Formats: sequence, structure tokens, C-alpha cells
Amino acid sequence: MMGAMGKAIAANARMVVRLGGLLAEGIEPKRFGVRPVIDGREVQTNHPAFVYGHLAMYPSRAMEMIGQDASGMRPPAEWAELFAAGVECRNDPHASIYPGKDVLVQSLLDWTERVAAALDHVDDRVLEGAITTGGRMAELFPNIGGAVNFYAAGHPMMHLGQVSTWRRCMGLGSAM
Repeated sequence: MMGAMGKAIAANARMVVRLGGLLAEGIEPKRFGVRPVIDGREVQTNHPAFVYGHLAMYPSRAMEMIGQDASGMRPPAEWAELFAAGVECRNDPHASIYPGKDVLVQSLLDWTERVAAALDHVDDRVLEGAITTGGRMAELFPNIGGAVNFYAAGHPMMHLGQVSTWRRCMGLGSAM
């Protein structure tokens, strides 16, 4: 069957694009990589620069899993040192460690929208297929669709929730 599962995952990916855009609004670029300080103590949390950069690492993986062209949506190699799974988020009060807000936000939003557009046309048989590359995704998910749904929706929503909390700690309030 053509696209029922893909369309469902694409709808969730587009929610990521919408929420990711809303959460970034109103954040000054110079504060994008700053951790909140509450009662004189730095809160050990992920800030938006880290979240958006970390999440931008995964849309190309989702595209590759569904057999689509991921060219033009791979982060620069140096981003791996800053954003790969397991890398610690560092406070960046001088905006000297992480790429700028605009490039991080646009990378995540544009690449996630490209994944959503591709998913609109993916045959369900592709998503029902086994993950043949092994690794962590094969351990966690029963098929390609499960892994792609995680990359395109579950994982981003988890981390965007961190940005929502960060906004409140920084006095910016809800984005919704």
C-alpha cells in the first residue's frame, strides 16, 4: 500500500517543524546557547543551540533509511563533536562554541520538512521492512518505520520539550 504509514509519520514530523519554529521565536541569538541560572546556580540542562544542532544530525539518517537522497541535508562534519549522541551540552555565554541560531534552526526545520515530504510518498512496504544495518536502531525498533518515526517525531519532541522548559527558566514563557 502506498503511503498510509508514511503520511502518518510525515504529519508528526510537520508538528516538529511547527513546534520547533514556535519555540525558537523570541529567543535572542546571543542567548541561544546559554544555560539558565536560577537562585545563583546554573541549571544543568540542554539549551536551544544544543537541542537544535543535535536534532539536525538525524533527518539525513531518516532519509537514508527510506532510500531517499539525503544530499544537501548533512550537517558539517565538525557538528559531530558538538552534537552527537552522548556529547555534553556546554554553556556558551559568549556565543563562541556553537553555530548561530539561524543556521541551527533552519537546518532542523528545513531538513525535517524534507523528510516529511519524502514520507508522503514512501510505500508502506519500505517502512515495514527490517533494519538490516544492525546497531541500536535495530535493537530498539521492529522495522524501518519505527526508527524513522523516532528520528522524525519522537526524538525531536522529547528534546523540544527541553527547549520549552528552558524558555520558562529564561523568563520567555510558553511558545504555544
